[in-house]
Amino acid sequence: MMQAELLPDWLDTIRHFNPVDYAVVAVRSLVLEGYVWADLWHALLILSLWAGAGITFGTRMFRTRAE
Repeated sequence: MMQAELLPDWLDTIRHFNPVDYAVVAVRSLVLEGYVWADLWHALLILSLWAGAGITFGTRMFRTRAE
């Protein structure tokens, strides 16, 4: 929940792979600035990609275990 500028470099690198960070950035942008789609589209795209990967992985694992 802290600003990215305050993080050490190693933790800032890890932050880019955490989908929760993109959700926090999107919600923070909504609260502070309102619906600015130029700021929100990137977070929504990344979250959609993570959701798609999770659904795909979950479906494949379920099919593998069901057989």
